[in-house]
Amino acid sequence: RPWIGIWYYALNAGAAEELGIKEDSGIYVAEIAEGGPAAKAGLQNGDVIKSFDGEAADGNFNLSQAVRAKEIGDKVKLSVIRDGKSIDITVTLGEAPEDL
Repeated sequence: RPWIGIWYYALNAGAAEELGIKEDSGIYVAEIAEGGPAAKAGLQNGDVIKSFDGEAADGNFNLSQAVRAKEIGDKVKLSVIRDGKSIDITVTLGEAPEDL
């Protein structure tokens, strides 16, 4: 199955306050799998994903479901907030390790 290689939290106002960040919606990247697709693309811990392939990563967004709807090898464009600035990162989805 396709894999992006991150562990994350869906943000809301309470989670943002707990994490001490300004962004109160999106997907907070808590950890990145070493050598995984997100790491190879340059995603970093603390990034906040605001959109996935053009779809807003808001309160109704399910990142796991969105990744599963893609194919291994697909390129997906992420709009990310890093240090208060918006950047775009393209991730090539990999194959999920068997132990996940």
